Amino acid sequence: VHGDIKFVFSMLRRLDASAEICPLYDEPAEEGAIQVAPIRDPAKFPTEMIDLSGHAQVSNSWSLVPVFGTKKNGDPKKQADSYTYIKVRTRYCMEHLSAFMQGKLAERGCSFRVKEFQSLDTKTRYAFIGTWNQFCPAGVYEACLKALPEHEEHMIRNQKKNTKFLGRDFPSFMIRRSYVRLPDLKLLTDEDAAYLSYYYHLRYCLVVEVADADFDRFQRVMESFDAAGGFKRILSANCHLLELINGSISDSAKIEWCRKMKLNMNFNHNYTSVDLPGVVNLEYPAEVEMADRRKKTPYKFSSLRRELLGLLRADGATFVNGVLPVRSGRDKGMLTLVF
Repeated sequence: VHGDIKFVFSMLRRLDASAEICPLYDEPAEEGAIQVAPIRDPAKFPTEMIDLSGHAQVSNSWSLVPVFGTKKNGDPKKQADSYTYIKVRTRYCMEHLSAFMQGKLAERGCSFRVKEFQSLDTKTRYAFIGTWNQFCPAGVYEACLKALPEHEEHMIRNQKKNTKFLGRDFPSFMIRRSYVRLPDLKLLTDEDAAYLSYYYHLRYCLVVEVADADFDRFQRVMESFDAAGGFKRILSANCHLLELINGSISDSAKIEWCRKMKLNMNFNHNYTSVDLPGVVNLEYPAEVEMADRRKKTPYKFSSLRRELLGLLRADGATFVNGVLPVRSGRDKGMLTLVF
């Protein structure tokens, strides 16, 4: 494991001389505590890795034990693959660097891919259902970070409740794309179970993480914003919020969760998307004028988002279901249009 991490880091340094491997979790400074510093020199492996858990996490540590012997049918036992997480800081797009390294890594019998890492002291609380699961999480976060604090302020001023939060920073949260593990499918009908099993590659959702200490305040704002149709405006016309229960749940809750997941999978199976270049601002207000100036405009101001979502098919049905900018990754600056 140390050798493969060192090889990956050495290749990263060839592509970006400022690349670093950072501690997985940034612990607060305590008196007498051992501080884990970023690794800046691949030649110092593994001396700077105080312990493996400081800079790398093996998700299936049992696979590190060598395998000997044969199976019952006489075939030799195969060594299981090990999966190790490292946290890398670089000034370049990680997807591009990963593509450059894959060839050399394949010669060593390993691979490297980018994965979003869950924040410390948070739980996955919500999932967006009925929306495009390939939307850029950074773009979704940017839209929510603007809309949710504004909605909370509107709630406080109109309802005259929770005034202590007025003027205070909105709770920190994170949005990422996550593969969804479903409960026992034996509770479902054979048709639903077969669908969920066959289209497993569609089992991805955009999920929201938030700390326990902030959840009560965050929950009120999220559910009020969802009830007001806020997520339908910034994500997709079919989007709604699903609260995820942490811990044991009843059979009826498991069935409802699987049904919601099937709805989300249906959406991503039946819709498609296209990425458009050259879009700077979706929300910039522009004054509306009619080609025939004698006619009255339906509204005085509009935006690119409003005009795209207002496109209709020949039969009068809505054509564009959702639109969101890409804010990170190799397609940064593009606009994802779902139809």
